[in-house]
Amino acid sequence: DLGCDMYAGACHKWMLAGQLTGFFYVRQDLQEQIWPSIYSGPVQGKNMYGAIDDAKRGTTAQRYETHGSSNYAAAKSIDAALDFHNAIGSSAIEARDRHMATTAKQALGNMSGVELFVSEDPRLCAGLVSFKVKGVDTKELSAMLWERHRIYIREVVHEEIDWDANRMSLHIMVNDNQLNRTLGAIEEITKERGA
Repeated sequence: DLGCDMYAGACHKWMLAGQLTGFFYVRQDLQEQIWPSIYSGPVQGKNMYGAIDDAKRGTTAQRYETHGSSNYAAAKSIDAALDFHNAIGSSAIEARDRHMATTAKQALGNMSGVELFVSEDPRLCAGLVSFKVKGVDTKELSAMLWERHRIYIREVVHEEIDWDANRMSLHIMVNDNQLNRTLGAIEEITKERGA
């Protein structure tokens, strides 16, 4: 038991599974109260996980699954992502993400004209580092990094809360050379612009 009524999450970002994949947990004693918004009908035979007992399907979590023309490759990518994460270990992945974020925060913090939007408390900072280069529009910085170096970082703009920053996502697939190359390219732009 997860200790909650329901729990849902995406698998395609930090889990590294295919796009549009996710999971949905409903505590067993609540499952009778919830029905899927899309019913895909009764199913006979087997799916990729084995035999389907349609008589039981209506009383188990299988009622929330879409059957028929499903994207099996995306579903199987969840298995591969879990195997990958379990082989490395969540503690090792977390430590690596925090190390990369700390390296980026320190380097960006030492650059003239760079404002960081990230907590100094390591418990509140994982692998995302948001920042802004003084005098350089966030979309322009992203475009410059891509056009000059084929480095992609996002610009995150939420006008309704006056948020406009660039963001690096430093997960386990980013290596030290890639991070150093990105930081060097950002520093080059800050010096060029006299930030």
